[in-house]
Amino acid sequence: MITREDIIFCYDYFLQREPENESVITEKLNTIKDCGELIKAFTNSQEYAEKHGSVFYMPPMQIKECKEGQKPQLFRRVQAEWETLGETQPFWSVLSWDEYKAENFDVGGTEAFFRSGEKEIDMIEATLRRNKIIKVKDELKEKIALELGCGVGRVTTHLGKVFKQVYGVDISQGNLDVAKKHVGENVELIKVNQLEQYYRLPNFDFVYSTMVLQHNCPPVMEYVIDIVLSKLRENGIAMLQMPTYKRGYRWNYDEYMNTPEQMEMHILPQSTMFKIIEKNDCMPLEVAPFDCTGNNDNSMMYVIIKRSQVK
Repeated sequence: MITREDIIFCYDYFLQREPENESVITEKLNTIKDCGELIKAFTNSQEYAEKHGSVFYMPPMQIKECKEGQKPQLFRRVQAEWETLGETQPFWSVLSWDEYKAENFDVGGTEAFFRSGEKEIDMIEATLRRNKIIKVKDELKEKIALELGCGVGRVTTHLGKVFKQVYGVDISQGNLDVAKKHVGENVELIKVNQLEQYYRLPNFDFVYSTMVLQHNCPPVMEYVIDIVLSKLRENGIAMLQMPTYKRGYRWNYDEYMNTPEQMEMHILPQSTMFKIIEKNDCMPLEVAPFDCTGNNDNSMMYVIIKRSQVK
């Protein structure tokens, strides 16, 4: 026989939510015989299919283009949100777990917080070796890296230990103020106040970004990625994470500018990303699932190489 706890578990595990009310639990207790039937009831439901079904059967998203002159205003909105978060919730803005909220954060946990970024260096090394970009990590000692959206320096501090020079870019002064206390001397932190400043970034051999681009609306994502890939040196590598599809996602300028400011989550379709990659004379080496959002948004990690001009 199934129990009330079994039903609540299935709601959480299969649908990522709580039951609507007590009556739906009672109904299942009275009509479902065993756990096998309970699992089938959830996995055969339309809600489960919508959350977990193949993207190939999903309808298109509604993403409208905006005018070029509107992009600076979009950027200012995003920057205002992150300036506030950087001042009030710097650690939580990087890892959005309750334990990192300012009211809960124990300064004694700072070391563990920054240590969590070290495993991403292992991932970077494995990716570069798997794609035959490097043979050993020491080869990165001659390379220049850029971290897009460095936040408080959780990963930046470790990038500085393996690359010759690192540029950490962010739009939040509060986050950068924290990062300054932790990064090494070979790390230069850059505050971006205007979209045009991305054009002034130096050229580099490697760029890394996770859990950052998704907080920008699609036109800003496109703009920034386009410039960043244009700055990538020949045979340079970009590792960029972003969500690529979410059922029901829509974006247009007027609706967006009339919604309250908050920590946002946005989507950039793969087709758009591939166009930006091609435009900048790059090619994808890998595009693999990289679930770091918890939002059923088809989050991917793009591993991109700048083509060599030598034929």
